[in-house]
Amino acid sequence: MTTEEFQSHIAGFNGTEKYTRLGFPFRQHVLTDGALWVAQNGATWLMTDIAACHRKIMAHPDQRLQDIQIWELRKNPAKKTNYPYLLECRADTGEGERPVHTQKYNTISLPVDEFGLYVCRQPVDDNRANDLFVIMLKGEY
Repeated sequence: MTTEEFQSHIAGFNGTEKYTRLGFPFRQHVLTDGALWVAQNGATWLMTDIAACHRKIMAHPDQRLQDIQIWELRKNPAKKTNYPYLLECRADTGEGERPVHTQKYNTISLPVDEFGLYVCRQPVDDNRANDLFVIMLKGEY
């Protein structure tokens, strides 16, 4: 799939009709239609990596990370590196915020140099331990 085809597909997602559970051991994480499409087209690893890291980030002292997290997969700006791609998580405060988590990759299976997702808390009832965490494309927010 070309970059243009990928971009065209994800641009078509601007909401979701249903959530799909990511599965064990990430039962509290659900994917929107767009995030599911990305996972089914070569990036299941991205969704599971985000879900795994999300658990650690929920213990971060920055309370802004409790309800929404911004995830960016992008080319590493470092000139000489064994890891040309970075997955970074930031609080929802705009550009320039330092990442609270960075994961490095030497290869990825997506035809883009930059790609972003959100993880948003979705309350289920009064018990926050039962909340779901929705992984979605930026256009689905």
